[in-house]
Amino acid sequence: MNFSPLWILSKRLHSFRGTLCARVKIAIFENFSKMLPSISNVVKASEIAAWKKKLAVSNCFRKLFEKIEDDENDTYTVRNT
Repeated sequence: MNFSPLWILSKRLHSFRGTLCARVKIAIFENFSKMLPSISNVVKASEIAAWKKKLAVSNCFRKLFEKIEDDENDTYTVRNT
């Protein structure tokens, strides 16, 4: 079976995106697990939407883009990816 280079590249990018997404998810929970309310990974979309609307979740999301320390340019997002 002969696959086109574009198809192969597409599959590699898809895999890379999944890997990056998983790393970000792990980093978020490592840094903010004590501040985030728990949620199951097997819930309805409506429950996820309600969880995202909680104040603690939005505060953690905002902190992803804040500087970690005053003298550094790194944010949690930059440092964890």
